[in-house]
Amino acid sequence: MSGPRSTKRRVPDRAGPGRVPTRAIADVRATPSGSSPATPGTEAALNASRRVVTQAARYVSRFGVVAQRAPLSGEEYEQVKAIALQIMRRYPPGRYHYLGLGKSPTPVMAFLQEFASRASLDLDASSMPLSKFGHRTGSMTGAERRVVDGPELDAEQRERLWEHFDAFVPSPGSLEGKDIVLIDLVQTGKSLVATQRHLEEYLNERYLGTGATGLFFSALAATGCLPSPPRVEALPLAIQEQQVEGTRKVMDSLGLSDRALMIPGSLDDPGSLAAGMGGEKYKPRAEYPADFKISAPERPRTGDIRRDPEGEYDALRREFAAFMQRDAPIVELMRGDRSVERLQDRVSDTEQLLSRHDE
Repeated sequence: MSGPRSTKRRVPDRAGPGRVPTRAIADVRATPSGSSPATPGTEAALNASRRVVTQAARYVSRFGVVAQRAPLSGEEYEQVKAIALQIMRRYPPGRYHYLGLGKSPTPVMAFLQEFASRASLDLDASSMPLSKFGHRTGSMTGAERRVVDGPELDAEQRERLWEHFDAFVPSPGSLEGKDIVLIDLVQTGKSLVATQRHLEEYLNERYLGTGATGLFFSALAATGCLPSPPRVEALPLAIQEQQVEGTRKVMDSLGLSDRALMIPGSLDDPGSLAAGMGGEKYKPRAEYPADFKISAPERPRTGDIRRDPEGEYDALRREFAAFMQRDAPIVELMRGDRSVERLQDRVSDTEQLLSRHDE
């Protein structure tokens, strides 16, 4: 599903992932304000270094340490597992394909994909890159159009979006009758609902056609003579602290508040899942870490997307795998010795984690 892979490998920054190169800091400090660059390109390099230092300083002022990528912790594993089990109970894997939207649900999708690769369950999970997608479309309700305020796509943008869906949405043969649940970390849910409505239109066209032909086949599908397109469910993941009055009202108007799963932890706790998913911790480890914004002036094409160019996503999956192998109930579930519904003890853990914000 990804674009062509490059045979070139990037040389890693000697400072390590997430660390601030000491040379960059020295360069920024040694350059007087207003001085002229010594060589062409120096000014741009210094500006980039200043941005790195500024970002690090912001993190230090908040958490007291310099940000750097740490291995998955046991607490993070338990919190991600809690969310994943909740998803599997609400949307049984035999009936739904789990489709992660963008980079924000990265740890949840990594868990689900690694679990799927090891389990005897009929579980399918994949991710689709799509950034800042807030466009209206004709199938939206009046309430949705009042909230989702981005312009409708023009013909060229819509064609590229359909090509994008062709690459990342499972084909009818792959779905084998399953519906789709879109998973995204949201504040208001605008992008999630906008993607849901466009994806529904795409599936209707791909399954039933357009114009008079589409109407004819839609009528046949309604009578059961033809298979209907898959339904698309929207599943918002949310952080309790971000559900303030304004964002909560938007979520309510889109019908998402009652469906939302709250991410465990707090934004002020740098070791929690809420802080990691609500910040930038997992985004560089996404399966498709580059942004893909359909309305960008450069008109991005799906074929240019690279999957996991630095190997960070596969490394994250291996970290989950290491925990899974030592987690007896999960091993039983993967072997088929235990059903998702019978994981009552784990479900209780999940509910406790998700209710911590209300205590």
